This record gives sequence, structure tokens and C-alpha cells, in this order.
Amino acid sequence: MKHYLIAGVALLVLSSCEKDPDLDALDTDYVVYTEFLDGVDFSRFQTYYLPDSILEPGQGRDATYWKDDYAQMLISEVSLLMDGRGFTRLAGEEGKETADLGLQMTYIAQTNQVTTGGLYYGWWDYGYWGPWWSSWYYPYAVTYSYDTGTLLLELVDLTKASDDGTARRLPVVWYANAQGYSFGNSRADAALLLRAIDQAFAQSPYVKHGN
Repeated sequence: MKHYLIAGVALLVLSSCEKDPDLDALDTDYVVYTEFLDGVDFSRFQTYYLPDSILEPGQGRDATYWKDDYAQMLISEVSLLMDGRGFTRLAGEEGKETADLGLQMTYIAQTNQVTTGGLYYGWWDYGYWGPWWSSWYYPYAVTYSYDTGTLLLELVDLTKASDDGTARRLPVVWYANAQGYSFGNSRADAALLLRAIDQAFAQSPYVKHGN
């Protein structure tokens, strides 16, 4: 498998030479990771099926589907980029049964809980508060939470159906994972996700039909 990371990580590297990193720059974009199956020839695929909703996994087998205007905006962007790479989108049950590729979009929202306490060395140099002070500690628990979102794009090869009609696992030929901070504002989060989608395709020039 081939692996790629976007400049979101580079921001961390570039800012490391500064005493204080630019936090505004660090949280403005998702970090996008992509990989593809070695040896796959994307040029042989012509058509794809993309659902009109985004899967939102729940606990166990429960799942919901994101279908509002913002979801349609993201789906349309993926469709536009796929079409721009020479693929043709098929619709309906017939399209799903005859398409060469299936494209699944999944969004996972997560609230991260953090609890701290105990010895802490902080950001200042030793003795900053005077020679009689070293590190400090919280004599109580400090708890906070933050929200993150993950968008997954998975291209599966639908031409690998078994000859005997029995079920088999679909090979994922391309995968994109975009992760970042969620602001809880639909418009702002959608804008970040749109840029993440664009970046996923930008760093995957091999995903195209024809030469």
C-alpha cells in the first residue's frame, strides 16, 4: 500500500522552529491520509456508484445517514472530482449493480474527554517562578472535552464479484482518511471537509480513467 500525508503535518514541522506555534494555522485544515492498492490499474475502471447520503456509524450495527444540504455539497464535490478524472457516475439500483467502482463516504463525529491531574512541568523554564519553585501540580482533576470529525472515502472494486454468486469481500483500491477539529458549526465544518476532499484527490493523481 502507498501512504501519503498532506501539509497539515508539515505545519507542525515548520512551526517547530518557533517558540510558539501558530495555533490558528494548525487547526484550520484537516490532516488527510491516502493510500492505494499496489498494482491496481485505475485506468481500466470507467463507471462508479456513489450513494446520495453519507454513512454515520453508530454503536454496534446502528447507523444513520447524513442527507442534508451540507452532505449533498460534499457528495457533489466528490462526484465532480471523480467525473473530472474521466469516470462516469451511475445512479439507481441498476447503476449500483453494473458500476465498476463503489465509492463509500463515511463521517465519524467523536467527542474526546481528557482528564488531567498530578505533576506537571509546564511551558516555562525551571525556576521561572523563583528558585524555590520547580514543577507544579493540580491537587484536583481537570476535565475538558473537544470534538473531532473524520471523513472516510473508500473506493471498492465491484468488478471482482465471484463467479458463483456467493458473497465475498470487496477489495478497497483507494482509501482517504481526513481528520480534524470540529467547530460545531455546519458551514465552517463543511468548508473544512470540502478542502479535505479536494486535498485527498490532489494527492492521488493516479485515481483517473484513461491516460
